[in-house]
Amino acid sequence: MSNVHNVEEAKNPKRLLLDTLRILTLFYSFRQLERKLGIPMQTLWKYHTLRTVPEKETAVKILKRIQESRIVEEMISKLAHSVSDIYVLLNDVGMLELASFDAVELVKQNRINTVISAPDSYSAALAALISTKARIPLCITDRVYTALNSICTVIRTETNVCTPLCIKRECISRKARIMFVEAKHVKGSIREVDCFLSKYGARIHVTYIIYGDGKQVKDEVQQLQGEKPIVKILIEATSGKSCMPG
Repeated sequence: MSNVHNVEEAKNPKRLLLDTLRILTLFYSFRQLERKLGIPMQTLWKYHTLRTVPEKETAVKILKRIQESRIVEEMISKLAHSVSDIYVLLNDVGMLELASFDAVELVKQNRINTVISAPDSYSAALAALISTKARIPLCITDRVYTALNSICTVIRTETNVCTPLCIKRECISRKARIMFVEAKHVKGSIREVDCFLSKYGARIHVTYIIYGDGKQVKDEVQQLQGEKPIVKILIEATSGKSCMPG
């Protein structure tokens, strides 16, 4: 998880620690965190509730402890194996908070100034959280939210599923540095959306996916013309295990 891995580069390690603790407490009790991090639960509780604000050096030390413990990776692994239906996972508030927390770091690192969601409610919810936390414009592509100045198309994926996609005109420009957000990757979607945007002088700079097949996504990105977007998949689908129902 990129946020925790950039401890030395963090401009505000105290804020990063408080945000990290907020996410961790969605999945672990303070007693569990004490055992995993070797830090008294009372101390963690005081930081989490802002009864005490850690000094910068202390925040860096705790963040390094979190990184070395690999507790975040453990958390993601448990999430990946906890359910057999990806949509149960996507309905989990903790999952969306974790994903948005992770994605915001990519927004900062890559100077993203626009978030565009895939045309489904899960992707829209994630994109909304990223937009709010990063304080950048949000473009919902669901036809329900179509504005008068929207540009629309039909996304036809490799599985022959056709989905209407509408984006407000002001979301698409040569100055837009776009993050395309997809809760569950649909094969062919990145290629189709990037192709659509390129007609209006915009491109995808970063794609953030909660759940998807890494090889499938990599192959799809390689087919894109010009500069390839950075891709982050939080939970990768593995052969022999599917998080799809039935």
